[in-house]
Amino acid sequence: MKRLFASLILFIALTANAGITTLFGPHDDWTDEDSAFQAAQTAMLYMDYRQTRQIYLYPDLHELNPILGPHPSAIAIRNHFISIGLLDAGISYVLPSPWRRRFQLSGIVFEGWVVHHNAMLGLQIPF
Repeated sequence: MKRLFASLILFIALTANAGITTLFGPHDDWTDEDSAFQAAQTAMLYMDYRQTRQIYLYPDLHELNPILGPHPSAIAIRNHFISIGLLDAGISYVLPSPWRRRFQLSGIVFEGWVVHHNAMLGLQIPF
């Protein structure tokens, strides 16, 4: 069910260009600055992924994301973060700037908070 839900969200995000154009205006060209912000958002998501993979090593820690459940498997974690990464990139691509920048910045700030919270719990960012 989770896989179907993630696939449906990704499909909607990637095919919603007409609806987004109606709501937010015409699509703008992707710039180098957009790429930099998207890279930062993806890097923060990757750090969250690396921390989340450690949760199963600590039985007293629980994942707070309701989609993943309290003790997700490595496969569930991988699939979730790949889906979110693709969804973020797809939404960023179809949004016109300044909406694109707001979306990217909100992702960077949110993931930054999550990574910081995880670090306070003792989860490392292994590379």
